[in-house]
Amino acid sequence: MNQNDFGNYLTNYAGISQMLKTCSVREMLEQTASLMKIPAKDMEWLTVVECPAEPLDGLFGHVLEELVKHAEHYDWLYERLEDDGSRAVLMELLRYRILPAVSFLNKAGELSGGLDKGGDTFRTLGAAGGEIDAILEAKEYIRESAFALSVCVSHTSSGLWEIPRLLDAIRPGYRFRLRYEIEGGEAQAILYAVMPPAKGEDPVRREGPKRIVALAPYERGWSNAELVKDCGVIPYLFYKNHGCEVTMVSAPMTDYSNLKYIDGVKLLFLPDGRPETKEAYIRQEAQNIDCLMLRRPYPDYLGVVKIYRQCNPTGKIYLPLDANSFFVDRIPWQEGFMRDFMKECQVISASGKAMQRHLNEKWPWVIEHIPNGFYHFGEERKAPVFSEKENIILTAGRLGTEQKGTHVLLEAFAEIAGELPEWELHLAGSVEPEFEPYLEQFRERFPELMEHRIHFLGHIADRETLYEKYAKAKIFALTSAWEGGTPNVIAEALYAGDVTAVTKIDEYQEATDDGRCGGASKIGDPEEFGKLLLRLCRDDRLEEMSRHAHTYACRHYDMERIVDGLYELIFDSDEQLS
Repeated sequence: MNQNDFGNYLTNYAGISQMLKTCSVREMLEQTASLMKIPAKDMEWLTVVECPAEPLDGLFGHVLEELVKHAEHYDWLYERLEDDGSRAVLMELLRYRILPAVSFLNKAGELSGGLDKGGDTFRTLGAAGGEIDAILEAKEYIRESAFALSVCVSHTSSGLWEIPRLLDAIRPGYRFRLRYEIEGGEAQAILYAVMPPAKGEDPVRREGPKRIVALAPYERGWSNAELVKDCGVIPYLFYKNHGCEVTMVSAPMTDYSNLKYIDGVKLLFLPDGRPETKEAYIRQEAQNIDCLMLRRPYPDYLGVVKIYRQCNPTGKIYLPLDANSFFVDRIPWQEGFMRDFMKECQVISASGKAMQRHLNEKWPWVIEHIPNGFYHFGEERKAPVFSEKENIILTAGRLGTEQKGTHVLLEAFAEIAGELPEWELHLAGSVEPEFEPYLEQFRERFPELMEHRIHFLGHIADRETLYEKYAKAKIFALTSAWEGGTPNVIAEALYAGDVTAVTKIDEYQEATDDGRCGGASKIGDPEEFGKLLLRLCRDDRLEEMSRHAHTYACRHYDMERIVDGLYELIFDSDEQLS
């Protein structure tokens, strides 16, 4: 890039955008230094002051790096600005950041002087430098009330694009105007976020029952086990209790014997699970889908969401995150594609309270709490009777996976078995093939325990039979390394009156009701988990804790109540308009 090229790039926004995407920071730095007659090495460390009260966060070299890295966000803002005057102001502010001549700021101020603010009454958010924190604190109010805002975007180098993108993620539909204003001797760039449509505006509504489609993630089918977990139970209760037409869509699956438990829910098998196949299905069916249910913010859903929104602007999207700290902090939520994805979802949920709090503090979107609960397939079960329980520690799940940490439970029980001669350990679930070598070694070390006191029950498909196992046990043990909230087995165990012994997964406090019906120990530590089991087995309050477990489950984990609340979250505006 030579001096002529540099000057040509600066003549219009298209040129600025092209320069940011094709030229390096070093090239721009050298051209700027040459024009300003400052050595490039000194220019790089020059403080750039756009808002006199406070410099941009970073020196000139850092400001250029930010521009190049986030060029696509500036393009997004340029397109979203509501009037030509605002776009002209943005261009002058970007010119100043590339070539810090005060004349560009003066021009931005002149352009702002005669612009109409639209007659709206704006609420100002945030003190200098604290705008983003103020927006995050007020996000639920912004989401519900959708008031017009004015926010200074000069105090950080990324504020010019980051603040409007944040507002758009919290409440899609804001229209933006940009001004560079001088008031009381202080100049600053102000973003005016003009009122978006009121919540519940829905001009086109399909007649008849709500139609819901639950779309499996990645290129796989729904698993048979998922049909009786929240993946299948939520759609089933939408059908059973709310009269919805519900379809679970996925790649072909071979075993769906659990379909009998969710009778009334349709299974639709696509030819395969490729993203293009799912997108073709959504393109064809979008206008007939009132709510699209996804599972986790997987990248292969991105095309599906875009097509669904294009074809059905008023349709709802429900995204349960199934979030745990093992993966959630790896989600690139600041990236444009993720923001575009998440802003299209009307309801986003975490299944645990701790994760909900964490994400609501970190992310711009409102995260709801939708627990993994229990549901009775069949007749209502009687409340558990402690006197009918036996000295059994039970676990259930995929035995031997890295996630479930089954070896921790076995080693812990072996440590304390001599002190609890009347207790047995029962393990329900299929054993992973890679776990077999460990079991052989464990059997050689503890042949008596494996022969008489440790019982592998195998996979129990029948729900009533499985519940009988919960009802007999006094303690339910979970030694997982991570979980997406509180897993279904915890809710089922609590309802059966099992005292819970868990590792400190994200939601261990919720799984034990803060210790009122169980206890927790460090993840991956058999000795500490053994001490926890020993304490619980000998606790004089075990019966009291068992009764509390059942009461707590009925209050907190009843899936019918949970789904009633979820239905209201998704369709409340539709019901109000009916």
